[in-house]
Amino acid sequence: SESEEHDMVNQLNEDFPPEDHPPDFADMTSESEDLDAKLQETTETLQTVTEEKKGLQTKYDSLLTNSVKTEEDLRETISTLMGTIRERSESVSSSNNQMSELENRLAVVSTERDDFVKKMEAMASVQLERDELARKLEEANAKLEAREKIEKEED
Repeated sequence: SESEEHDMVNQLNEDFPPEDHPPDFADMTSESEDLDAKLQETTETLQTVTEEKKGLQTKYDSLLTNSVKTEEDLRETISTLMGTIRERSESVSSSNNQMSELENRLAVVSTERDDFVKKMEAMASVQLERDELARKLEEANAKLEAREKIEKEED
């Protein structure tokens, strides 16, 4: 493991101090230590990134679950609204039919009213004629009575 390797390197450095090493070996030890430090830093970065990935995956899963739930809610809302639209459309259609029936009945009543008005006008005209005839009859009766009276007086 890394720890054992690191311990081994430290033990070697104690047993063979770097200043006693030939120049190439000292450079290699220093390079090895640099690589160990970089490896340790990379391992820590990898752990951090892995933890961040887990956090992001959790957020992604949550968003995905929420979006599925939202989609289901929207589909249900749309279905409800479509039902309401159908109901209102049927209601409007029914109202239009009732209105058409009322318009037809109004046309019939208007025609009947017009016919009644014509009959009333005709009756008024007949009444005027009757009144005129009654007046003429009274005049004729009055003239007849006057003539009969004159004839009686002459007799």
